Amino acid sequence: SIVVVDCETQTLASDRVPVSSMLPSVSVALLLPVSSLSTSNAMRIIAWPSDIPRGCAYEFLNAALDHATRIVAHYGSRFDLPLLARGDEARLARWQAKLHDPLLLLRGIGERGLGLGALLQLNSLGGKTGSGSNAPVLFHRGRYQELEDYCANDVDQLAALVLKPTIRVPSGRTTSIVSLRPAAAAAAAPATQEL
Repeated sequence: SIVVVDCETQTLASDRVPVSSMLPSVSVALLLPVSSLSTSNAMRIIAWPSDIPRGCAYEFLNAALDHATRIVAHYGSRFDLPLLARGDEARLARWQAKLHDPLLLLRGIGERGLGLGALLQLNSLGGKTGSGSNAPVLFHRGRYQELEDYCANDVDQLAALVLKPTIRVPSGRTTSIVSLRPAAAAAAAPATQEL
């Protein structure tokens, strides 16, 4: 499966605390079957810390990432995956090897101004329903449903973005570099053996 994931934390990101030392609050993942690339056949995982009686344990989400053929996370290489790996460098390396990170892909072709909200608006996908900087406040005030809805919306919108055949980028160009359509077809194709 392809796993589209987004994470929120209990504290704001800062230069003094490495992401791998931060505590996650909620993380939402959408598991897309490679064969259909459709969100209508997707399974949602919602993970919370063990002291919050909601969703599933993070071990379940991490197992889904371990078994995924591809992981999609916007800025996942520097935030979501290190947060979830919790210092396990071998696991992080395995996840990074199958990461499809729209932010890094677009930076690789010289694009700038690539926040998820801006990309969603440029591509007529609405926008974000909040800001990640508000996530710790929602968490500490016990507004768990609001936080979960915000994170789930980001995942749904990110999935919609990477399922488009092409997207518009801030420079005004269109590109297929973030589309999972060609990547998923390659991942689903049976491996050929040389004789």
